[in-house]
Amino acid sequence: MVTGAGFLPGRVSYGAAGASSGRAALVTREAVGAAVRKLKHDGITGHSEFDAKGDRRKAGYFVLQVGSDDPAKWGDNKLVKRLDIDPPALKK
Repeated sequence: MVTGAGFLPGRVSYGAAGASSGRAALVTREAVGAAVRKLKHDGITGHSEFDAKGDRRKAGYFVLQVGSDDPAKWGDNKLVKRLDIDPPALKK
């Protein structure tokens, strides 16, 4: 489950950046960025959370062996390796 908010361009639709009344409110780019940085999510690709730059703390990459070019058979592809990689360092 996502512990954040659903966003529309320039507006927050529920639960973040001070919009507690349930009505859409104008929010700043900074407020959206701050809300995203607080986001924590456990989903099909694993755990997601973000650092101070807004990058994922660890990004999951999947190396697959493709057995067919038929999209109906993509679920049959073999997982060869999963990599969890840190984001690049902040440039000074």
